[in-house]
Amino acid sequence: MKPEKLVEVLSVAERLKDAVRHSYISGGRRESVAEHSWRITLMAYFVCDSFLRRIF
Repeated sequence: MKPEKLVEVLSVAERLKDAVRHSYISGGRRESVAEHSWRITLMAYFVCDSFLRRIF
C-alpha cells in the first residue's frame, strides 16, 4: 500500500471513534463505531480460531 493511501485509511479509521451507533450497549450507553468494530473483530478472531481447530 502506498504511504499516502495508508495515511488516508488511518484518517478514516480515526474518525470512527466519533461516529456513534444508533443502538445501545448493556450499560445503557451508545457505543462508537470504533468500539463496536473492535469488539466484533475480537469475537471473530476467537470464534474463527475455535472453529478452525474443530475442522482441522
